[in-house]
Amino acid sequence: MRSYLSFLLAAFLLMTAFVLPVSAAHPGDIAGKYYSTDIVTTLNGTEIDAINIGGQTLISAEDMRYFGYSVIWNGEERTLRITQTTAQIKNPPAVVRSQKPSGTVIGNYYVTDIVTYLEGTPITACNIGGRTYIHAEAMRSWGYTVNWRGDARRLEITSPIPADYVYRIPMSLGAEKLEGDAAVGAFSVRYTKDGITGMGDADFFDLAMQSDGGVYTFSMAFYQYAGLFYSGALFAQLDPLVSQSYDGSVVRDPATLYDEIGEVLTVTVNGHRAEEIVIRTGAGNGHLDYDIEVHGLPHLTEQQLSEVTLTLGTPEGEPYPLNTEY
Repeated sequence: MRSYLSFLLAAFLLMTAFVLPVSAAHPGDIAGKYYSTDIVTTLNGTEIDAINIGGQTLISAEDMRYFGYSVIWNGEERTLRITQTTAQIKNPPAVVRSQKPSGTVIGNYYVTDIVTYLEGTPITACNIGGRTYIHAEAMRSWGYTVNWRGDARRLEITSPIPADYVYRIPMSLGAEKLEGDAAVGAFSVRYTKDGITGMGDADFFDLAMQSDGGVYTFSMAFYQYAGLFYSGALFAQLDPLVSQSYDGSVVRDPATLYDEIGEVLTVTVNGHRAEEIVIRTGAGNGHLDYDIEVHGLPHLTEQQLSEVTLTLGTPEGEPYPLNTEY
């Protein structure tokens, strides 16, 4: 009963946050004020224009047309209908955020008689200067994942149909090592549509990039009959940067390691360099694994990828081709 009453109270607060009393509500009347915010809001991995009203985030309905949505205005019906048609993101406009301190009043939002629909169902919306903004947290009711990351001041919204964003790309196969070979503690692997190349210690481990529709993960596996016993220099580089081991022996706040990781590890996707990298580690029968999670980059379908690089330290030696017959 308590949880049901809490739900009703939350629903009431959500409705009253954006609606004037009936006796005073007329289209075009000032309904309230919106504020500057330092929060970065993303839709399927790419930043989208957003505003803050009373601590709640709303995103631009019109800009969703650049994120694979049909956004149709019907002047006779006074409706705006938003429907996702694809998972592809196409040249969204750059987001210009206020330089004023977070919480500063930026302007007013207005009463509107326009009904906004997301996938055929009305969603809470408001009008700012003729533009419509829809309530981000409410999108959970449509199956969206809305993830608040307080450490990075990010609100990450992920579509419920990210099929085009889910894939796995092999990037190297660890070669069998001869006795006496030893890693130098540096490597670089580069993926393009023309193939995969690597240098340094790139053949001491298996590597694959995986996309789950929300983040990129680079999975490194060191096997017993490949580089496991010869990769001490690599482990010495990676272990101090681990924020979590799957056996629970290491637990650190990932945000405290971002700068340190960025000094030795570089990840780029289509030229965008990752600033938020999380490293986790685990082990199995005859292998040791590192998972390198990358947050905050534009998320792309496999078809949209043109170049992916993963570099640790400063590799030495001439580049050599890796096996791409997967």
